[in-house]
Amino acid sequence: MSLETLGEHSSLGSAPIYRIPLEVLSQIFCFSIPEPDKDESSFLNIQLLAHCISTLARVESRWKNTVYATPALWSTFSLDGEDIRVNNVWMERWLSRSRVLPLDIALNFSDRSTDRASLLVGKFLQSHLRIRSLHLEGDIMAFLPVFHLPRDALPLLEELHLSIERVGNDLLQPLSSLLPPQPKAFGDSANLRRLKVEDCDELSILERLALPLQLLESLQLRSYNSNIDPTVYLRALNQCHALESLDIDLTGHYRGTISKIPCTLHSLKSLEARPRPVSSDHAFSLLSNLSAPSLEKFDLHFSSFELDRQLAQISDFQCRSGFLLRSLTLDLHHAQFDYATDFFDGILSLFPTVTCLRICYPLLGMQSMLITLLDILVIDPSTGPVFLPRLEEFTLEFKVVAGSAEPRMYPSLLTRMILSRWRSHPSDGGAAAAADNNDVLHLRGRRLTLVTLRGIKFSKDIAMLSELSGLRLDHK
Repeated sequence: MSLETLGEHSSLGSAPIYRIPLEVLSQIFCFSIPEPDKDESSFLNIQLLAHCISTLARVESRWKNTVYATPALWSTFSLDGEDIRVNNVWMERWLSRSRVLPLDIALNFSDRSTDRASLLVGKFLQSHLRIRSLHLEGDIMAFLPVFHLPRDALPLLEELHLSIERVGNDLLQPLSSLLPPQPKAFGDSANLRRLKVEDCDELSILERLALPLQLLESLQLRSYNSNIDPTVYLRALNQCHALESLDIDLTGHYRGTISKIPCTLHSLKSLEARPRPVSSDHAFSLLSNLSAPSLEKFDLHFSSFELDRQLAQISDFQCRSGFLLRSLTLDLHHAQFDYATDFFDGILSLFPTVTCLRICYPLLGMQSMLITLLDILVIDPSTGPVFLPRLEEFTLEFKVVAGSAEPRMYPSLLTRMILSRWRSHPSDGGAAAAADNNDVLHLRGRRLTLVTLRGIKFSKDIAMLSELSGLRLDHK
């Protein structure tokens, strides 16, 4: 229910919502706040949030009192360069209404007055003992107060995003000269579990900060500078003993030689990587140093040539780790290659235990590559081995962005693939589903139970598949 609809219903004293207990009404208000645009920020902008809160408070006095007595409405927000002129008193009142709740704050100050932005950051840091999530993006000069905090200043911190760089006149100064000699702001943040680092400068922020990496559960690493030695990230990963999720994208073309530093992540369950030619992509070279024996989910974003080398590194990684993969994503949105059959044969044969496969394609072009992949996935005993015999969930996603072309036409070969795997299910109650012989897996594999389609026009085939017993088809 929208905020406006809530207001209309509440104008009648006899409306059920008017008689709801304040505790329940408070929860309804929290659920009525819209989700943020994830491409802009993880948290809703403070001005939009203020508008939503004001809409609720204007309805009547009972609602106004409830809004001001609901600290959860005031404890999660983001600010950007358009918000740095907010009144200090207004900001203090806002923070006071969050009471003692933990704060989740995202700040993006890239193109405005760093002096004013720095003062605003200092205002938030007056509540540093309550900060649970802190996202910093933009000019390092705006965030210097954060790096001057003592090591025990952020005891509740669970999530930290750092994407800071030099902007404007500060380009003449190295990043290291702008930071305090030994910043320890996060040193005693023992609750830190989620970390995202985007390195835009010649120095990785990981080299300067004292971060408690030992208990991290989720880590995202981005590097856009060719001067950063990727071994910096390997050394950091070797400290992440509890890491379960890793998303890595080191796009800088490092000119030096990368040292061989073995790194085994025993707890890693999910890995997201973006392979490119070995000579120019050290995110993928980093994969050559890793072992992940417990890996269950593997997301690969392909964007270049030399697929034979990339496939060889993936194969080595799998053999070295010995994991039994459950979920595989092949993002081919930016892929460019002509010899798709050998590549798909190779990549799919590496992971026979996969039960969930997600394929991402661009909205336009690459029709032949899609046909090749769907044909490989068809179960037909007369044409050769069965790939992914345990497949239960299949997703085909054509990436549609705002202002792009209409959704793609339904690929007719998809129906044949789905039907071949919907019919292929254990005839012996499942006892033989774990058979290792590929000659019988096409008869004793698991049955396809979920198909998810995105960016595809509705068709009569979709209507027909939706009626199949035991198959759930999710189309949007």
